[in-house]
Amino acid sequence: MVVLRFIGQFMIAKRNMEEEREINKRANEVSKERLYKLKNFGKVKIYKNSNDFKQKRTNSDTEDVPYEEV
Repeated sequence: MVVLRFIGQFMIAKRNMEEEREINKRANEVSKERLYKLKNFGKVKIYKNSNDFKQKRTNSDTEDVPYEEV
């Protein structure tokens, strides 16, 4: 009975450590994204043709307009 209890506590501790790693990983990703957005706030990107625009567009939150020479 003592061995089963020890194994159970060990498994619970292991699960908690894995959850903490996942939380820290997500927090780091959020902070990196926040810093990136603060760094690029208000900047404008100009693409020479619409194909480049479609390939480089990765974030659906922004509204980019392709630039084409007249």
